[in-house]
Amino acid sequence: MSVTSLWTYGDRNSIDEAIQFEVLNDWLEDVLKEFNGLDIATFKTEYTWDETSEILRKAEEERESSKLKFIEGVER
Repeated sequence: MSVTSLWTYGDRNSIDEAIQFEVLNDWLEDVLKEFNGLDIATFKTEYTWDETSEILRKAEEERESSKLKFIEGVER
């Protein structure tokens, strides 16, 4: 079970308060097909925090299939 780690805004949409999270690669590949058509490797080099904020929102809605995990003890 491979995962991808991403960063996005913290609770205040501030770069000073960042959230790092992991999701399953298979789940992320499906989301990216719908979202922008990029593969994971390309997305990881080009993404913005606005994009990962949307991915985090979707991962929270689909917590069971995304296997969302927050890094460094951050829990929402």
